[in-house]
Amino acid sequence: MAGSELNNSMGPLADYGITRTRGFIPATDPLQKLPPAFACIERVSSELPVHLKQGSLSEAIKRMDSPDLGLLNGTAEQERLFLALSVLANACVWGQRQPDFRIPETIAVPLTELASALQRKAVLTYASMTFFNWEKINPNGDVCAENTRLLCRFLGTRDETWFVTSALHLEVACAPLLATLYDAVVASSRADVDELEHQLACLANQMHVMTDAVLKVREQCDPTIFFNDIRPLFSGWPSPGAVYEGVSKSPRILAGASAAQSPLIQSFDAALGIRHSEKTAAFLDGMMPYMLAQHRRFIQEVRQASRIRSMVMRKGSAGLVSAYNTITDALNEFRRRHFQLVNEYITKPSGQAAITGTGGSSFSEFLRDAGAATRQASLPADH
Repeated sequence: MAGSELNNSMGPLADYGITRTRGFIPATDPLQKLPPAFACIERVSSELPVHLKQGSLSEAIKRMDSPDLGLLNGTAEQERLFLALSVLANACVWGQRQPDFRIPETIAVPLTELASALQRKAVLTYASMTFFNWEKINPNGDVCAENTRLLCRFLGTRDETWFVTSALHLEVACAPLLATLYDAVVASSRADVDELEHQLACLANQMHVMTDAVLKVREQCDPTIFFNDIRPLFSGWPSPGAVYEGVSKSPRILAGASAAQSPLIQSFDAALGIRHSEKTAAFLDGMMPYMLAQHRRFIQEVRQASRIRSMVMRKGSAGLVSAYNTITDALNEFRRRHFQLVNEYITKPSGQAAITGTGGSSFSEFLRDAGAATRQASLPADH
């Protein structure tokens, strides 16, 4: 409801860079190309698949001029340059036979400065790769996996494109759910039981969209190709870390682009009062600095404002409890299906029982713990 965005302990959705039609995906399509002053970086990043195939990336970067960040005009241009530089940084480290954990000064210095300006980690993130790395194929069509292609690519393959655009598809598909979740948080902060029950009932009826959309990746991304070719290029800097030349001689340990950096599920956890184990909570908190600053603030303020669980427990009718449990059950199903995907795309191709993800976590352990916490959030009918 439109009035729910006023006079409550949270700001309107726009304050957090969220819309009801795209969710966390920016309302304006990403900038397709950098301004002419950054033509060299644009050219090298757009030709990255060729450079990686021919082994010519190092020479191409040596010919690059250090960009003048003062020529950037607005956040859209900052995000576009951050995307290009962070993709090039990952390619420098992982795009050769033996990883080279030294990021050239031409990339490292502006990437670090932009990260500071954007209040994000100086590495390729889920936000950059998913939120700012696409254009529509049909300008009049929807934002979905079938109608988007990537602006920056490592390999230029169908599987790589689908892996990223299927995540974009999930975020957009869940936009109405996120908006309803927000309305429920607002209702709970106002102690409006009737409105809360209405919003939770609406959300319970929508949750199947989330559990269906998470499996979209299966349609055109082969697990073996993902594990062997795509996944390594999305990785971060494991211990002892990567050196950002011209910035510091001390190496940095950073996580790679990971679905754990999406603000979507953390928003649900925050709103529904789902409490994770100390280890899982610490990992999720560690992913927050990789998110957009607005999205971090949304999660933090939802966590503070939401009274959903306490109201359901204290004043909940049978309908309230049923709707709440339907939502937590669906969230658990989402995590169960995500666990299936991890087995298909990482565990089985690796041949190992336990393996860390691009975010640096043990996927199996993390997802098991998160699923257990979600199941435990379910309330008895006679609470």
